[in-house]
Amino acid sequence: MTGRYRGILASAGTGKTYALTTQLLARFLAGEDPSSIFAATFTRTAAGEILDRILRRLCAAARGGEGLADLQRAVEREDLTADDALAALGTLGRSLDRVSIWTLDAFLVRVATAFAVEIGLPPGWRITGDDEDAQLRDAAIARVLRDGGKDAILPLLRMLKKSEGERSVRESLLGSVNAVHALHMACGDSAWEHVRPIAGLLDDAQIAAAVDAAQRAPLAMTKGGRPHARWVTAHQKLMDIVLRKAWGPLAENGYAASALAGGTYYGLDFPEELREVLARLAQHGRAFITGELVKQNEAARQLAERFESAYGDLKQERGAIRFDDLPRLIMNEDLATVREELYYRLDARIRHVLLDEFQDTSVAQFRVLEPMLAEIVSDETQERTLFYVGDPKQSLFGWRDAEPALISRMGEWWPQIQTQKLARSYR
Repeated sequence: MTGRYRGILASAGTGKTYALTTQLLARFLAGEDPSSIFAATFTRTAAGEILDRILRRLCAAARGGEGLADLQRAVEREDLTADDALAALGTLGRSLDRVSIWTLDAFLVRVATAFAVEIGLPPGWRITGDDEDAQLRDAAIARVLRDGGKDAILPLLRMLKKSEGERSVRESLLGSVNAVHALHMACGDSAWEHVRPIAGLLDDAQIAAAVDAAQRAPLAMTKGGRPHARWVTAHQKLMDIVLRKAWGPLAENGYAASALAGGTYYGLDFPEELREVLARLAQHGRAFITGELVKQNEAARQLAERFESAYGDLKQERGAIRFDDLPRLIMNEDLATVREELYYRLDARIRHVLLDEFQDTSVAQFRVLEPMLAEIVSDETQERTLFYVGDPKQSLFGWRDAEPALISRMGEWWPQIQTQKLARSYR
């Protein structure tokens, strides 16, 4: 399959890396400036292996024979000669410093370095490792407790259902923060507003009145004129739940849910008086649980914001930046003018983009790449290319928020991309 915009979905051992190096070789053999080509993968080892394969295949082709025949078939150029391969090898060898086969992290570091002042990086900043980051997080928790005080923090932990009796406040706070901080940074403020209070909450007097009405209301009857046994059992169970104010189980109770939805129970209709009162109790249960979720959300939000403020200050003070910070800093909403300059520079230089193991790309990384990819696939000169490979079923970087679904959506976002599946394994 040929085309300027291509994606290959394939499992391990089916030749994904061979296909990607072939695309790179085709660009080099066509005389493209090495600095106009950007290839990204996910480990420095993989980046080195890609360059090594390119050099080996050019060396083999420069010697003629089967090495040349293999390269001719791969790049679909019967007129390719050993001298052509040797010339490309020489050009590549003299331009290794301009060959951009990097990890995505390395690409982001280069972008951040070029715009360090504009995106707010501290002087002398560096990428920090996991051990130092753990120390920074612990120090940030200590600062949150110092500045906020336990009296302000404990209610937030209680709303999150964290027991300070089993663990120290500091440990509980760190556990809560680790659970929500990354999501808070990735989704922004609007994500916290998706759960909203719903109507139907009853006060104690209204609950007591509803319970009294429910106990007096008639149940569904059998043909023999007696209350249906299954209804009696379900009704007693529901009344016990309500009297214990166990609103969580009430919200999931099938008997009450059927009344609220206007349905039947064991094929029998609810008497209207019973349906009305059970529906009010069921709605109260849902409103109560939703209200608790809203409170927990707000507690999580406050903890995440307090932690991020302290954590961000510490990273600035120490010049310690995580790889995961870079996409967020680059894509800050307040830096539209800076990004315009960034993508103008990238667009002027990069003509061909090749992405290896695309299933390991995170949403944050993709947001940085997306404007560049969109510019390439909308190019009217028909001189620029996009090529990516990956296996949506095999992501190794889930711990870094990799999103395998991205590779499957590329063709939906940009219909001009041709996708191909490789099934034959060469292992």
